[in-house]
Amino acid sequence: MKKPKRGERYLNHLGEYCIVKSIYRDVIKLQICGDNARTEPWKIKDFMGQSHRFWIVPFPKSNRTNIARHLLEYQLNIIGKTTADTKKNPNWFEEWKITESDQEIFRQYAIYMLKKVFKFNTRKAIETFEWWRLHFGLHIKPDNKK
Repeated sequence: MKKPKRGERYLNHLGEYCIVKSIYRDVIKLQICGDNARTEPWKIKDFMGQSHRFWIVPFPKSNRTNIARHLLEYQLNIIGKTTADTKKNPNWFEEWKITESDQEIFRQYAIYMLKKVFKFNTRKAIETFEWWRLHFGLHIKPDNKK
């Protein structure tokens, strides 16, 4: 198994989707999606040694035709959900919320992707992201940190 990168998707032995949320030093944080959503920290060498428990799930390369769906999927993955979960819950748009800190992580990623896919400058990417967020983005709930 090769070294994981942020945003890569895996399927674990329980059939849950796992997304690499962050990598810092020798620790990765996996966002486990589904009914029992959680974040699990793993040492990279331990994760790579568990190739019999994790299988990489290819995700299509982002382009102009699928960038909106890619961004929605990425945002849902941050809160431990997938677009498949939206079919189970018809009120998902009103019920599911994202924290301010997770929204900022998503914002940075989305602006980077918009600049990359559309060759936008930063100002245009920010404007496009704000338009997308108002139409398709999850509602923001305040962080519980004090």
